[in-house]
Amino acid sequence: MPGVEWVLDEEGHPQRHYESKGATTDNPAQITAARELDHGLDVVLDRAVDLSSRVHGERAGKDFTDQWAIGSVLSESQISGHKALEGEDEGFLWFILAAKTRIGVRSDGAATDAWRDLRPPPGQNKKNREASEKGADHFERSMWLAQQSYADAVMTFGGKVDAVSQMIDRPNLRPLVVREALCGWLGDLSEEGRAQIFRRETFREFMKALRARWPSRGRRSALQPIHLGVDELRAEIARVAWEAGILGTTRDSA
Repeated sequence: MPGVEWVLDEEGHPQRHYESKGATTDNPAQITAARELDHGLDVVLDRAVDLSSRVHGERAGKDFTDQWAIGSVLSESQISGHKALEGEDEGFLWFILAAKTRIGVRSDGAATDAWRDLRPPPGQNKKNREASEKGADHFERSMWLAQQSYADAVMTFGGKVDAVSQMIDRPNLRPLVVREALCGWLGDLSEEGRAQIFRRETFREFMKALRARWPSRGRRSALQPIHLGVDELRAEIARVAWEAGILGTTRDSA
């Protein structure tokens, strides 16, 4: 089944292409389904903009809030189960959603700037806008981020998109239970301690240290974070942070 791929013609006007498995279709039933999906994406994007405006606070970057909001709405909407996407790869939804967002065009052809910030523009780091070498498209990353409440996600990542990248790009650290344990541990630290951890280089080293604690291969690879409870993981996170010197000279403890 097809979806609407929005493209700009030579004069910069938005045009619909009805694409199904990489080929253009003119089947009336498929076109109807594609238009219904396109309208559904209008609703998703409008809700994401509204949600972002309602939850955003000074502790998080606007890009972080936008990413969490679109992920939350996508998950709740279950748009990926739309009949127009039957037989299509999941990446096809991200493809048509990205084109629609970047061009800024509603299903009736009207232009809009409202969705502009829900996906980074082409000039930004490819890892944050397309399927990266490590397999996480922007919208997939957004849905992963939104597995936590907004408040917990901000606590876990300091409201920083770069911190999200540092964690999701290390597959062994992706399970929700790891974020829950990290969130709880960070919540017990002082503001000073958390600020130190969320410095870009420090958080990167912290994620490297946690990945080393749960390697993918070797004799230590049998017990992965997903096999542990939140309390056990929290204790391990505290130990790794201490041994790696992540907290520096602060006196915070788990």
